[in-house]
Amino acid sequence: MAPYEGPRAVTAAQRRCTSVGPEVALRQGTVWVSDHHPYVPQAELGGIEQSGVGRELGPAGLAEWRETKRIWRTTNPSAQGWFG
Repeated sequence: MAPYEGPRAVTAAQRRCTSVGPEVALRQGTVWVSDHHPYVPQAELGGIEQSGVGRELGPAGLAEWRETKRIWRTTNPSAQGWFG
């Protein structure tokens, strides 16, 4: 196991699977309950901490590539305010 990989658990016991719910604080990138490897193209990819930086294929992944920028365009280029 690589040093950045998180813990894994696999069980066929239905009682154990149903005990995982929103009240359990999991810090995992992907969690499957009673299934394995279902994925949809719209889902973001990414891990937690060192196993993944941000999220790909979603708003969080896009935000990693953006920088906030303000562009002012004057439609009437005359002296304005105290510059006049």
